[in-house]
Amino acid sequence: MRGPSRKRPASGGLFVAVIGGDGSGKSTAVSELATWLAGTYDTRSIHLGKPPPHVATILVKGPMAVLRRFGLFRSTRVPSYRLEATRAPFPGHAWLVWNVLTARDRYLAYRRARRFVLQGGVVVSDRMPLSVLRTMDGPRTSWLRGNVRLGRLARGLIALEASYYSKIRPPDVLVVLRVDPEIAVLRVTGEDEPGFVRERNAEILQVDWSETQAVIIDAARPLDEVRRQIRETVWSRL
Repeated sequence: MRGPSRKRPASGGLFVAVIGGDGSGKSTAVSELATWLAGTYDTRSIHLGKPPPHVATILVKGPMAVLRRFGLFRSTRVPSYRLEATRAPFPGHAWLVWNVLTARDRYLAYRRARRFVLQGGVVVSDRMPLSVLRTMDGPRTSWLRGNVRLGRLARGLIALEASYYSKIRPPDVLVVLRVDPEIAVLRVTGEDEPGFVRERNAEILQVDWSETQAVIIDAARPLDEVRRQIRETVWSRL
């Protein structure tokens, strides 16, 4: 609930996104930053990587998730960047629907957050769809656009996913946590596939962030130093 003592940023609102691979300390950073800001500003935290599912998502993806346990819809378990890298055949309409629903959930969560920012609030997002990243959040079906064998339904679903992501604008402040992939693997416990951790953190390291407004932070440094740099970065924009 919005308290009467809460201030509003001079800019009228602020959208902050923190990105990084598993093991970079991203989720902890988001939680601590949101708690710190909430002491002064009307603040909300969201997760654009795993947004709250819409009713339509629950009704469609719920049964699909159950049926995956019995060997159906197995393509939905495979990351799209791996399908593209291996030049896999068309993974099916169910795979397209799965990814379109994910895109819709992310867009709806983003739209609610952006409205809150326009009202003067501060949003801290765990992850953010970015065109420069392929192993994390963002369009999953675009690699199929050049497939001339696709029918009208498939092309329509691909276009629909693209339309959702095109409406998600970059954040006002983008914080990128970078850490050596092997350090990240050691930090993550209970991970079924360390390959995911390595791939995501390796991509964060390899991306040329110079053409973005990202603030790069070495997440291998002591936690207090990382926390202080994030706070200073965000505070300078308030």
